[in-house]
Amino acid sequence: MYRIKIGCIADDFTGASDVASFMENEGINTILYNGVPDENYNNDADGVVIALKTRTLPKEEAVRETIQALRFLKEAGTEKYYIKYCSTFDSTSEGNIGPVLDACLEELGIPYTIVCPSFPVNGRQVIEGKLYVHGQLLEESPMKDHPLTPMRESEIKKLLDAQSVYTSHTIFKDELMESNEQLKEKIHKISMTEDRFYIIPDFEMEEHGERILTCFHELRLFSGASGFMKHLASYMYNRSSSNPVHKFLLLAGSCSQMTLKQIAAYEATGRKSYKLDIPKLLSGEENALNVFEQVKNMDCVLVYSSEDPLYRHEQKSTYNSLIIAERIETTMAELAVLAKSEGFKGIIVAGGETSGAVTKALEIRSYEIGISISPGVPLLKPTDEEYILLLKSGNFGGESFFIDAVEMMYGEIAKTEDSFTLKLKEAIETAKSLFERGKTAGSSANISFKHRNRVFISRSGSSFGTLVPEDFAEVSLTGEVLSKVKPSKELPLHLALYRNDSQTEAVIHTHSFYSTLWSCLEHMDTSDSIPSYTPYLKMKLGTIPLVPYAKPGSKELFELFEHTLGNQKGYLLRNHGAIVAGYNMFQAFECLEELEESAKIAWHLRGLNAKRLEDTK
Repeated sequence: MYRIKIGCIADDFTGASDVASFMENEGINTILYNGVPDENYNNDADGVVIALKTRTLPKEEAVRETIQALRFLKEAGTEKYYIKYCSTFDSTSEGNIGPVLDACLEELGIPYTIVCPSFPVNGRQVIEGKLYVHGQLLEESPMKDHPLTPMRESEIKKLLDAQSVYTSHTIFKDELMESNEQLKEKIHKISMTEDRFYIIPDFEMEEHGERILTCFHELRLFSGASGFMKHLASYMYNRSSSNPVHKFLLLAGSCSQMTLKQIAAYEATGRKSYKLDIPKLLSGEENALNVFEQVKNMDCVLVYSSEDPLYRHEQKSTYNSLIIAERIETTMAELAVLAKSEGFKGIIVAGGETSGAVTKALEIRSYEIGISISPGVPLLKPTDEEYILLLKSGNFGGESFFIDAVEMMYGEIAKTEDSFTLKLKEAIETAKSLFERGKTAGSSANISFKHRNRVFISRSGSSFGTLVPEDFAEVSLTGEVLSKVKPSKELPLHLALYRNDSQTEAVIHTHSFYSTLWSCLEHMDTSDSIPSYTPYLKMKLGTIPLVPYAKPGSKELFELFEHTLGNQKGYLLRNHGAIVAGYNMFQAFECLEELEESAKIAWHLRGLNAKRLEDTK
């Protein structure tokens, strides 16, 4: 559990008090420290701001003091970090912003952050990647002759590239307003060629700040002036003071009497709805894109074309009935695809033809069957997807069907999320227990768990001692990376174990001391490499094969491992370490402990006249 929601490090005191006021105004109970606090931190504040005086210090001192503050925030248990600098930036190649941000990325082990010096209410704006002060380019403003940090360049990318060892990338306003999926794809492409980098989004008005947060709220580290903190603090306060918001799209194309009653009952509760205009739909004036723009920010919305059959009959005398049906079905299907891409958690469809069009557009090939809302209407969980689908014929269900369906969907999603949260917590606690007891060191170990048909594995370069939820990459069972987090290079070892036994739910790989020592010895029988001096190793794991040596992370190692796989729960990788699997995280933990203990016993008994179990029979 995080003790601090937002931990901010400011490069001077006035900036620190400025940013602290924004946090407090948005509901984050905040305390301001002048310098790094005492190690014995004991405060209930949700927000902490540490004021340093690093803006004009030599680079090495600025970095050292910032990292000291960052480590304090890490030890105190901080969820989001914010590096605060002036809204007019450091406009020379000798500025400290770049070196400080570089060091923070490396300390936290994360690939990128955003750079947001904008402060629109005070006249600071980023337009097409350039910083303006009250409508003037920074280099043309009165700030250009600042005695300590003269501002002679306005393009932030040029400023940051001159200071940083990592590359910056500008996101212009038009790109910022694209769909979340398009932006994620841009970031993903950058991450494929660069281990670390910066994103500089246009931020001309407050609405852009909200949009930036929508796109990048999952980041652990942010940087900017006080202007962006307003949006981050508001998000963190609202998220913690309410239940998670899940969006639901309801689509009704059926004209049955029951569907009409269900629509009326839904609208009678005051819930939001949108009725398609058939003439406008046929003329092209209305389409899926402009309808979705109007409904996409609603938590739960019903879009329907359903009409009394008599009125629909009158429409058919004016328009071709086949064209009407085709246009409605196409629009509904496109709306479903848009909802999926925007992260809607539930899609409910009324009408057989409409349901067929929706499932075809979503390209669903298989489903897990869930509980039924009413007879013949079960929840459907598309395989490898994160949303729930509900399809019904027009006459099915009672009048409160739509209302009941949304409530039941919400409950099922909450159960799934509770299960995931528990698994994630178990993985982090297991990793920390192993680290604290010296079973692993540095960043040499990796841990994973399976949730539904996805694998969540610790990121590349992470340490078991400091794992947090954001350190886990999401991966399909076929190895496709589904998140921005880069998985451990040993991912194929984990996936091989999950594929080898469908009941495997957790995998742990470490370079624990005795297992690694034992893996370096020559063994007569590599199919049973650890002698049995006690009965517990074979009882819990079976015999332990020794996988031939290959370079860690190499294709050769993965092929050798696949070739060695059997029905055991544990393996030794020659001159490398141990890897174990379990039907849950606790079993995997127990298996690793037993393997390490057995290797320890074998190491201390080597060369002695100790009796193995098979010799005592």
